[in-house]
Amino acid sequence: MAAGRFDEAIQIYTELVRALPNEAGLLLNLGMAQSMAGRHRDAVGPLERAVKLQPTLHPAWLFLGTAYLESGQVRSAVRPLAKAVATDPNSVKARQMLAEAYLLLKRYDDAGRHLLKLTELDQTNAAAWYALGQSHEARAQLAFDRIRQIAPHSPYESLLVADVLVTQEKHAEAIELYRAALEKLPLLRATTYEAIAEAYEQAGDSARAAVERQKIEGLPAPDCVRDKPVCEFHEGRYREAIAALGSRTDTESQYWRARAHNELAFEAFWKVEQLPPSPESHAFRAQLYRSQGRHLDAVTELTQAVKLAPGDRQLQRELATSLYLSRDYTAAEPLFRALLEQAPASPELSFLHGDTLLQAGSVEKAVPALEAAVRGDPAHMAARASLARAYLQLGRPADAIPHLKASLQTDEDGSLHYQLARAYQATGQPELAKQMLERYAAIERTRRK
Repeated sequence: MAAGRFDEAIQIYTELVRALPNEAGLLLNLGMAQSMAGRHRDAVGPLERAVKLQPTLHPAWLFLGTAYLESGQVRSAVRPLAKAVATDPNSVKARQMLAEAYLLLKRYDDAGRHLLKLTELDQTNAAAWYALGQSHEARAQLAFDRIRQIAPHSPYESLLVADVLVTQEKHAEAIELYRAALEKLPLLRATTYEAIAEAYEQAGDSARAAVERQKIEGLPAPDCVRDKPVCEFHEGRYREAIAALGSRTDTESQYWRARAHNELAFEAFWKVEQLPPSPESHAFRAQLYRSQGRHLDAVTELTQAVKLAPGDRQLQRELATSLYLSRDYTAAEPLFRALLEQAPASPELSFLHGDTLLQAGSVEKAVPALEAAVRGDPAHMAARASLARAYLQLGRPADAIPHLKASLQTDEDGSLHYQLARAYQATGQPELAKQMLERYAAIERTRRK
């Protein structure tokens, strides 16, 4: 084991376990050897037996959780990792892996709780700070999505979109949205004036920023009994603001929840930037560049991150995605292929690999990957649209039609309607082709306005 000769160690431990089947320590060592050899699925059996024989054996719970996580069985990983944390609350490794599992399962509140504890255990843990920022971003996005569901095109949505535009340095567009929302939400005047002032300041116009802040001085102070979350937010107590919102789900509450989580995400990412260079600091800068559409700069940062953490699959995936977004399909394809080999059941990776091949012109190779993505997740509309394009390029319009029809709801530029018209025309359905062309033309007219 110490020499890294894990296959030989496995043979010896297997013989020892055969002779002493109820020895938890030997079962642990066998599972460890199998896990270190990359045989994570094989490791599950002996490690499950080890924890059954000795429930307080912390390393066995930790390696069992690792085995499940590394073999793609994320839900199964939660139980042993939670046990690993329970048997050693100060185990950074166990808590970090449990948080990772929760993030993968989109259980962001559970992840955030453990990540916050990790930052308390070690203020210099860049990985924990970065993941904590990601968990807050995800929760902010959930609140934003909820606003779009219950009150589409509301002024609350406009305010949050304007905040994003400011980060993208689109200050004039942001200010326009802020002012439009201001007319509809008089109770948020102070908040909106301050947002406009900050946008002007970032645009280099301090004089106009001062004018907006003067408008705040004459406004009444908020009622901190009735509007406790608002007061907590403006005092910079963002966790307390979220706690004060409780289980409220109205549009305004979702707005403040989104803003508070965004502020907490910024605080966590800023902490990463204050620490020595790390994979997380490069990943954070890459995230900023990507939000601004600067994908080549994101690639540069992520390349540095991967050099510092060559075994980090999430960083490899981020790098592959940024290469894909920068249209460097030749460089992205082998990365997606390697990631897919490690997680062959992932519909998202199958889609990204398949679409990369399609964009690079390898249409025949793209089809199996895209078909696997659609089988794994029939509701993955981007995968279905990509598969339809591949079928059309291969002269299989009849196969393309059901996927184009299913994905029409995502068609923002009219291209899917146009492709469906082509498919109908090629399969001898001129009337349906005419209808699709008319809808395509209508979308085009709307886009040009």
